[in-house]
Amino acid sequence: MNTTAERKPTPMNTITEPGSVPIMRTGDKIIIPDAMPYAVAREWLLRQEQAEEKQVQIMDFIPCFPLDGVVALARVLADKFGFTALSDRDGMWGPEPPLLVQIPTPNGIETAILGKLQPPKWEGGYLSAEIGSEAQLKVTGQIKRKFESEVKEIISRLRTMLKENSIYRKQAMMVDLSWIREERRFHPINDAPKFMDLSGSANLILNDTTKFELATSVFMLLERSNECVNNRINLKHGVLLSGKYGTGKTLTAKVIAQKATNNDWTFIYLKSAADLAAGLRMAQLYAPAVIFVEDVDQVASGERDEQLNELLNTLDGVDTKTQPILTVLTTNHPERIQPAFIRAGRIDTVIQFEEPDAKTCLEFVRLYARDDEGRDLLKPDSDLTKAGELLAGMVPAFICEAVGKAKRFAIHRCGNDIVGQMEANDVELAAKSIHKHLQMANRTTEVTATQKVGQALGAWVSEMVDEKTEHTLE
Repeated sequence: MNTTAERKPTPMNTITEPGSVPIMRTGDKIIIPDAMPYAVAREWLLRQEQAEEKQVQIMDFIPCFPLDGVVALARVLADKFGFTALSDRDGMWGPEPPLLVQIPTPNGIETAILGKLQPPKWEGGYLSAEIGSEAQLKVTGQIKRKFESEVKEIISRLRTMLKENSIYRKQAMMVDLSWIREERRFHPINDAPKFMDLSGSANLILNDTTKFELATSVFMLLERSNECVNNRINLKHGVLLSGKYGTGKTLTAKVIAQKATNNDWTFIYLKSAADLAAGLRMAQLYAPAVIFVEDVDQVASGERDEQLNELLNTLDGVDTKTQPILTVLTTNHPERIQPAFIRAGRIDTVIQFEEPDAKTCLEFVRLYARDDEGRDLLKPDSDLTKAGELLAGMVPAFICEAVGKAKRFAIHRCGNDIVGQMEANDVELAAKSIHKHLQMANRTTEVTATQKVGQALGAWVSEMVDEKTEHTLE
């Protein structure tokens, strides 16, 4: 190729040091400004060569969950260079060998490297991924300045990779962020998010009013996001699930996770309520996102202090007012929650999870009254109305035990094959026997006179039940 020299106006949009002559690599010609002597041009070319050979430090901070950034950087470098050499990391006590980390992803395990990554053409230059005590990836390095444009390209592609091909975006995962709260260095194995197993459908059986609240305040935001936005319904929403133990709040998490990931939302199940503020900041990075936290009363009760104020400020977040972040919190003790926490704009909806009513109890009975192959054990056309009334107010665990008792009673009567043999009366008797268990579970230390009368009445009812059971067995 022949190289020619031409005198043309100085090219614009070039990167130079102050007071220097702009030099730009482009095309296949050496272009010299008008009236510039060749000797001056040679001098500036020499200066440019010296500038390009100068070593510069690289430092950039990429907001993301650390392992997400490590994988993304490895992918970008592999795609651009195919091969990168490795050298020791700078450790606290001196050089440390590169660390190969096996990182779980939705499609299997990927190997990423914590260490200095050296593309062959960079003449000893390198990039390194560093993980600290915050939700970000610190990219450092040292290169000759002539490779600066390639580094900028890599950083740009890294950010795009995290946005379009993140290993965590649109996934459901359990996350422990205690390392941020404790200000300790992230451990790539112990602190790694764990993907949730959402296989199989969750049998979420609730009272009609609770179903309505969940549908309008949670499910519709996930399943009809575009329609909500078109109708000026804010996708940033705070929901508190309130109710006693065993009323379905935890199971609701799996149902929400299924609906979220089916509709391209990220679902984050936070391990500890103490990390809610950090979890909300993480949700911003992976929005649209759901953040699910149990037992929020552990951090949202008592007088307002610095920790609670930080949490309230994060919930209020000016930069998240319009971000699609659905915050779902649970509590067994709503009376303990600081009133400022549940004002509109922070917690917009409170959904009460009550014990199943008679109608809902029948759904549980029909669910549990099946064998391993899904065959119905109840006699056809069984009238379970009375059984539902007796079971009303019991949590699902007690209903399950009542049906278990009824199954055992049916086996006593009919032998091993009880498909279609369980009777409504079996469930009714089992429900009555469960009431004894409930009386023990709900007893108080000091028995009042009124309670003594109630206990006597309960004992009389139990005796009547026992007599009826004995008569049935005969």
